[in-house]
Amino acid sequence: TPEDSISVLITVDNKDYGYMDFYPFYVDDTALNEGYEILKKGQLNVTSFEETCIKGTVSLDKNSLFFTSIPYDTGWHVKIDGKEISKDDYYALADAYLCFNITAGEHEIEISYEQQGLKEGIFISIGTVLALIAVYVLSIFLKKKKAEKVRLAQLQAEAEAAAAAEAQAAAEAEIVSPVEVEEIQPDEADETPCESVDEQSESTDSAETETAEQETGTELTDAEDEPT
Repeated sequence: TPEDSISVLITVDNKDYGYMDFYPFYVDDTALNEGYEILKKGQLNVTSFEETCIKGTVSLDKNSLFFTSIPYDTGWHVKIDGKEISKDDYYALADAYLCFNITAGEHEIEISYEQQGLKEGIFISIGTVLALIAVYVLSIFLKKKKAEKVRLAQLQAEAEAAAAAEAQAAAEAEIVSPVEVEEIQPDEADETPCESVDEQSESTDSAETETAEQETGTELTDAEDEPT
């Protein structure tokens, strides 16, 4: 009580230095119990408890400031009867505890925590993954397209080489053909005189044979004309 006196002895080592704030206080148990009874009437009946989500029901006789022992953080969100309260209804009691305004009546309360920037981080992560997938697919497509271009270039080069080879073969054939004809012509020229000589010999033999037959026939005629 305020009438009681307390003696406090603090020993400070000579090697230490600095300053110290000392705030003596006392607790009025009667006032504390009265306040506890008031708060007890509007306490939260917890139906579900998790590290980042607390659900429960409460019944209030009048509009009140709902006090919690949760350290205040902007990541906490409060829903009353399924509807999130406005930012103006949040309070940080003594810059330490989460509090919020609530109207009289029976309500379902949900207090949940969501780390700041979590949604943005998820969206960024998903976008990054999609971008990586798109880059991977695009790289595969470009590689296939490049390989197809190389293959088409090879086929074109092979076709050009084949066409050049055919053209060269045709040119060589055109050069060789007149030479073969010229080589054949002398043989034909050599054979022609021989055939002419043979024909002349045969004609001479035939003429001589006919002359001999004619002479033989004349001799036979003269023999028949002579008297027996």
